Amino acid sequence: MLLLACAAFVGCGKNQSNVEKGNAEQELYIGIGTEPEGLDPHIVTGVTEHYVLLSLFEGLTTVHPETLAIEPGVALSWDISEDGLRYTFHLDPEARWSNGDPLTAEAFLFAYERILTPTMGAPYAYMLYCIRGAEAYNKGELTDFAEVGLSSPDPHTLVIELEAPTPYLLSLPTHYTWFPLHKQTVLAHGGMTDRISKWTKPGNFVGNGPFALESWRLNNSIHVTKNPYYNAADSVRLNGIHFLPIDMDTEERAFRTGQLHITSTIPIPRIDWYRRTRPPQRLPRAQSPRLFDRPRGTDRARLEGRAKARLPFHPAQHRRLHRRGQATLRPRSRPPTPRRSRLPQRRRLSQIRTFI
Repeated sequence: MLLLACAAFVGCGKNQSNVEKGNAEQELYIGIGTEPEGLDPHIVTGVTEHYVLLSLFEGLTTVHPETLAIEPGVALSWDISEDGLRYTFHLDPEARWSNGDPLTAEAFLFAYERILTPTMGAPYAYMLYCIRGAEAYNKGELTDFAEVGLSSPDPHTLVIELEAPTPYLLSLPTHYTWFPLHKQTVLAHGGMTDRISKWTKPGNFVGNGPFALESWRLNNSIHVTKNPYYNAADSVRLNGIHFLPIDMDTEERAFRTGQLHITSTIPIPRIDWYRRTRPPQRLPRAQSPRLFDRPRGTDRARLEGRAKARLPFHPAQHRRLHRRGQATLRPRSRPPTPRRSRLPQRRRLSQIRTFI
């Protein structure tokens, strides 16, 4: 593993570290610990995968990187019925996939049918059980997906009907289980519910997030590059991100030697050392939401006076609200993905959303 990790750092120039190269090219290098098990949002269950998927997809809603308040994603606005049982999402007519195709409500209907289909065996299908008939369909008690409370009266409107009022409904689409899928790409590489498929491979993958999948070298790196079709591409300052799977001790050393901009964890024995030698870091609870705000990019110097137990980035979360979004209740739930560190997962994920 150490050799593989070191291999990821080769090619940066004789005296140039990854951080120096990344600063020059406006690309971020992030240690993510373990190798992602995949990039199919209906199969994966880990936080590591969540980090990568956040760069490749965007859901109906997103969250503000500092306040965690719900903001528009693919949906520019939404209406809620008086009884709280019907949500009507109005999608951005300019939304595009990374291949340039228009993104419509069909992509969400296809994704939701796929994750709820029993033969898919999606471990997080229950994340959609608040939708009327979703649990029954997932358990085989309903066989007609048309009976599930999902509909689309036109290409840019998605209607969701609920089993019961769900105050946190608007926070759920920020989790990857609610992301849309490019139907043509999935079906071009197999059946709708195939668990082993090539649609997630570089060259095949089509997403709608701020970045597109460029390459995936197992046990080495995942490289994503700026998606020119993202509807807020001008607000994304990074040109790319390198996700490097490295074991904890090696990752911390790589960070100290300038091979990573961000590390997702710090070995417990090293915490006292960071406190003694770099007191401004305020470990282990240090969380600076402006560590990688978009106007400043990847500036290593700004990192050294702040906490190093940092996580990746997230798509441009704080655009569009001021001009056409709606204020909503702050979510109180969080995705049920397992944790990799002692930092509360919701706060860890909020950090990701500040680095583009």
